[in-house]
Amino acid sequence: MTQSFAKNANTSSSPMNSSSAANEASEFSQLLKSHREMLAGLEELEDLGRSNPDQNTATQNRNIVVTPELLERRAARFCLRIVLGVSIIAGSSTCMLSGSPLLFILGLIIQGAMYVHMIELQHSILHMQVFESPKVARIVGFFLGLPMMISFSDFQYRHLRHHKFLGTAQNTETFNYSHSKLNTVSGFLAATFDYSRWKTMRDRLIKAFTGQQITDGENTLIEMRVRHEYQIFGIVLAYVSLLCVLLGSPWPLILWFAPLLAAEPVHFLLELPEHFGLPAHSNTDVFENTRIWGGSWFARWFTHNTNYHLAHHFNQLVPMDKLPELTKQMDPYIPQSSRSESYLGFYIEVLSGKMRPDFLDRS
Repeated sequence: MTQSFAKNANTSSSPMNSSSAANEASEFSQLLKSHREMLAGLEELEDLGRSNPDQNTATQNRNIVVTPELLERRAARFCLRIVLGVSIIAGSSTCMLSGSPLLFILGLIIQGAMYVHMIELQHSILHMQVFESPKVARIVGFFLGLPMMISFSDFQYRHLRHHKFLGTAQNTETFNYSHSKLNTVSGFLAATFDYSRWKTMRDRLIKAFTGQQITDGENTLIEMRVRHEYQIFGIVLAYVSLLCVLLGSPWPLILWFAPLLAAEPVHFLLELPEHFGLPAHSNTDVFENTRIWGGSWFARWFTHNTNYHLAHHFNQLVPMDKLPELTKQMDPYIPQSSRSESYLGFYIEVLSGKMRPDFLDRS
């Protein structure tokens, strides 16, 4: 009787054990798939970080050498830039709190401009020009993008793909601004004061907390990282909102978001000269699809040498503060069509109709 009971018990539990084993096997299979996707995503990111223009094209008949000295990272010096930027933001916030309408506006403009300066520094970090550790780079890069809620991982992935596919139909800009009617004052102003990114930022915050896909989904690792970063943005926003309630004052949110009114147009004006009016979707030679332009010492500091953009696309691993040295080697080979005298000179050329986006010239 005991044997019969044991037999019946084993028989009755067998389907459950089989079902449990099948579930475990399925979960393990999904876990392996997830790990493979994450590894593939990391490999793609590392490959993008190393990619530079086809050297047979970029160096053809050009004697340009990227020495080890040009690739040297100077993290301590870079961190001083961050400290200076944070100090200026603190000073501008003080101006906004002064009670003077004039100082409020001045502080708002300066703080908004410094938000953009932080994005320029974030740009250097995403290229791994500053820190050897990817983890450190992501942490510091995240905080630099926090004021404008620009996800470091999203910016990194999109921007590195821009470097890889520049000069082809696959090239896309990280920040999609309207560039089709800039030869009129009204069109130029409309593009400059385009705040549509705020809607995108809002939509991504909602998606991050509702499980919806945020990126194009091509890279699982990036999708996960971007989701986490927007979730942290949302948590920080919630804490600042709670602080406003506790203080009985909207000033914490005002100090954060009001400067964005200035940051968006400043960011647009700094981004525009990089490839506008050049064959950025049809010519892979960086000497012809990327611009170099002049700028004062202040402009070079503020943009972190972005005006040496051609050199940056020639080799993305060269730190931004080393670009003037690299540009000296490249200068004899840069055509006039890829040069502008200054930011103001460039904007005048755009408004006059001498330049127009290259997609208008493609069928």
